[in-house]
Amino acid sequence: MNSPFVNFKLKPGISRSLTGAALLLTATALINAGESKAAEFECFLSSLSTCSGLVGDKNFTGFSLSGFTPRANDKLYVSMFDGYYSVQTNFSPSTTGTVNGRLMYNVAIVGTPFTFNEVEVSVSGGPTSAGNPLITSAITGITPSPFTTDSSTSTVKSFADNITTIAVDQRFTASGTRRLSSFTTTFTQNVPGPLPLLGGAAAFGFSRRLRSRIKTSAAA
Repeated sequence: MNSPFVNFKLKPGISRSLTGAALLLTATALINAGESKAAEFECFLSSLSTCSGLVGDKNFTGFSLSGFTPRANDKLYVSMFDGYYSVQTNFSPSTTGTVNGRLMYNVAIVGTPFTFNEVEVSVSGGPTSAGNPLITSAITGITPSPFTTDSSTSTVKSFADNITTIAVDQRFTASGTRRLSSFTTTFTQNVPGPLPLLGGAAAFGFSRRLRSRIKTSAAA
């Protein structure tokens, strides 16, 4: 991965040179540590009690589903793409009739000093209607919480400072002719000092790039 420190010019002085080199080595080590592990895993919604995994530096545990009886092909996908960590709950085929379910899980950053930065929730379903289908999310470190997302728009929220472990509690509903195809929750992270440039680069263009990724995944 390219580092934003490639154009960093060291000024004269041994201490400053050593500091610059240390920053560069630290940045590289942190990135490699966060992205060297598995890039994805998947679980059937019918067996979420045994679902857990480490993706990059994120440990996903404690998955549970209630209020909804999963079908044979309903799945949950956890993945990492270009620094974005996503949990996609996929209903195949799309739901029909009245749906009122609840998905819960925990995410912890392990092995790196990163903290959570932003979360985006998006919904795929139709016909498009404000508030139906609807995802109501309560997530540690997000204020106000809970917040809602429907199929007409995505929702982006920022975490409070220094959050490294979160609990996610999401209620999903649909009724009438409205069908729920999937909902996706994606996280980004901050890099603590003395590496603010990496943190800014990781967050840059979050919403635009995430929506592009979701559209590509839906098309596939």
